[in-house]
Amino acid sequence: MKFGKLFLTICKHLPAPHWQMQLQQYNKISNKVPELAGEVWNFMNDNRKFMKKYSGNYKIVSLGADCMPRTYPTVYMLKPCRAAGEKSMPFDLARTPPQGLVRFLENDFADYINDKWQYDHENGRWLNDPATGVWYSHDRDCGPDQLAELHKRVQRRINNFHEMLKFPGLVFFLLHKRLEGDIKDIDRACAALRKMRKDLPTKIVVIANDQSEEPSELENAEYFLLKHPLNAHDWFEPEVRFTVEGIHYEMQVVKLIRQLLQKELGV
Repeated sequence: MKFGKLFLTICKHLPAPHWQMQLQQYNKISNKVPELAGEVWNFMNDNRKFMKKYSGNYKIVSLGADCMPRTYPTVYMLKPCRAAGEKSMPFDLARTPPQGLVRFLENDFADYINDKWQYDHENGRWLNDPATGVWYSHDRDCGPDQLAELHKRVQRRINNFHEMLKFPGLVFFLLHKRLEGDIKDIDRACAALRKMRKDLPTKIVVIANDQSEEPSELENAEYFLLKHPLNAHDWFEPEVRFTVEGIHYEMQVVKLIRQLLQKELGV
């Protein structure tokens, strides 16, 4: 057995969840984009070492609009995975346009659980108040008769968010700007977030891949335009993600996050 295969076999039996996730992601890329497998493994390994050393000093929290802000840092080893004890937040697994984000941050989730929720039978998912544009594509196990269970689930996520706001170290909020909505709503939401964090260390970053110009209205967040090489809005589709261009784009995003973390932490 070659050393590489022996090493992977050993890794499969290691209990650490981050080793398991790193190996899982590596295997996916190895099967689909083998020419990038070694580069990705080294990239993830460097990030995992950074996370192991500094994760007690920072948290990465998603602000939506989709699950990209949670997915990229997690699979590339900058953010702890669920199996390692990382708690879910309200915007991790929901589609949240700017109008929904600003509403729920400005009123501190006061009406997040409301009487306007609707079930989309065609797509098998729940929607929050239609005015917010928020829907839950990752909670499809909660069917049309299980709204109470979904409400309990999202309430736990809100409680986790409130707990996170008290974290004394750096909280790095990440937002993916890809849905229709007013950029001014994003800035208002970021202002509300800074108020909720009070004087605690806070970094808010907006990453866009579907904008042609940088906005001038953002005062409470830092904006980065990282165009997807395939002009892909649906970054999560397998035919987009598992390409050379898609993997390099993901690594570009995560590299930026790590650079910003290093700058904020002074390391």
